[in-house]
Amino acid sequence: MKRNKRLLRLALPMKHKHGALFTHSMALLLKLSIVITAVFPLYAALTGASLINIFLITLLLTVVTYPLFDIFVLKRFGIVLATLLEAITSFLVLFAFGVTLYGFALDTVNMALGATFFIVVFEIYFHIYMENQVLHLGEHVYDRKRQLLVPKKLRMESSEELFPEEFKKRTREKKDQD
Repeated sequence: MKRNKRLLRLALPMKHKHGALFTHSMALLLKLSIVITAVFPLYAALTGASLINIFLITLLLTVVTYPLFDIFVLKRFGIVLATLLEAITSFLVLFAFGVTLYGFALDTVNMALGATFFIVVFEIYFHIYMENQVLHLGEHVYDRKRQLLVPKKLRMESSEELFPEEFKKRTREKKDQD
């Protein structure tokens, strides 16, 4: 039992006053509500899908995308890549859901695109919430990522020689003062 608690502490850092398990469960509920809000109106109203099917596809999409993209990819590669990969995965899962229930038709593509668009729009804000409130990455993460992604050969130092006229003017002023 002690070993499991220690492993859980290593996997989920407890930086929030409520604990990591609470913050991750709140994030999962928020993500589940985003996905069900996107899927339910399109698939239930337009195609008459059952609530059980909608809940199962929502649960599947949430369980697959949360650990992969909202924790792993977001922490290592940032919002843009996490949102892009999540959009592709959401479209493929929703399209496969539509094809298995109703066959291949233009409506299945349109519904999958509509739901994916809604999910992506709200996932951007959800990823910002994840970075700040759940993963506690803070603002410094972008500086660190930028330094890791840009090789040392391509880094540039800016100095006073960047604007030679101003540098000459300052050196003349210093000489005049001395």
